[in-house]
Amino acid sequence: MAHHSKNVSGQEVASVLHSAIIKQNPYIVQLLLLKGANLTCKDSFGRTPLLAYLQNGGEWTDVVLKHLNVSVNIECGKPFNASVFHLLSYHAPTKDNDNFLEYKKCDNSKCKLQKGPMAEAIERHKLKYGVMNSCLDAEGFTALHRAAQGANVIAIRYLLRNGANDSILSSHGYDALSLAVLYAEKHSLEVTKASIAAIELLRHAIKARRYRIIRDSSRSELTLYHLAAARGLANYIGELLKERKFHQLVVDCSNTDGITPMYLAQLFEKKEAIATISYNPWVHVINIIKSHGGKMRYPGKDAEYNVIHTRMYGLIPIDFLLDFS
Repeated sequence: MAHHSKNVSGQEVASVLHSAIIKQNPYIVQLLLLKGANLTCKDSFGRTPLLAYLQNGGEWTDVVLKHLNVSVNIECGKPFNASVFHLLSYHAPTKDNDNFLEYKKCDNSKCKLQKGPMAEAIERHKLKYGVMNSCLDAEGFTALHRAAQGANVIAIRYLLRNGANDSILSSHGYDALSLAVLYAEKHSLEVTKASIAAIELLRHAIKARRYRIIRDSSRSELTLYHLAAARGLANYIGELLKERKFHQLVVDCSNTDGITPMYLAQLFEKKEAIATISYNPWVHVINIIKSHGGKMRYPGKDAEYNVIHTRMYGLIPIDFLLDFS
């Protein structure tokens, strides 16, 4: 067996630290950092420990990095998979009350709300809170856009509370609410979080700009009500239908092709039932629509072929997908 020298280089320590992060081993990450590993060291790909974590995911590593005082730098115009600011907005924290934006610090007498490293980075920036609206990644998305895509409710609430503009459109022409609904399919096992994210954005849009989801049966475009039914966002649809008079929605509203939210929910309920998932949110969507008087209505055959082969399965273009590699 070869004898290893006790003099370990910084690059070797960085390699071990990044390896522990990539393998999602927060205990080893904590041990290495407590033994003196540098939070600013970079691996052979030029990634800091924080960026390596954000690209690879894993529970509790974020908590370890924050507790050991990792810093956040905001750089605009970088690709999404290399932008710490946008990746932090996208990824929900392991612990809601111990995140990169805000956390509670308690002693024997009381608890205080503290700023996390991302909030500090926003306040350090020359634009202050204005950076939330002006800082786009290379793909043309704001931090709020990315938070909506990732159903990161903690980030959505913080960003909106501090002035993020939810009406800004992405490079593909979608606002934050639309992105939350469109990307809900990415969270098929966590549709409740996606629903909560969409509800937060909907409530803010209504309050801030009197936003309404208005049906127009003369148009072929699907409303967010339709898309939410296709995505299985039961809680969001329940919220919409409670306020359907405000939104000028009819429970069985259809587009010009006769496609209704109930039809889309039924279509996806059958599709996902084949995949034998343990929780089928489309069943809940169907029940909610029925509870408001909705009934099943079928579009014509041409519209059915279109919705199955084009509209629903081609809804998100290939260049619109997320890339963490």
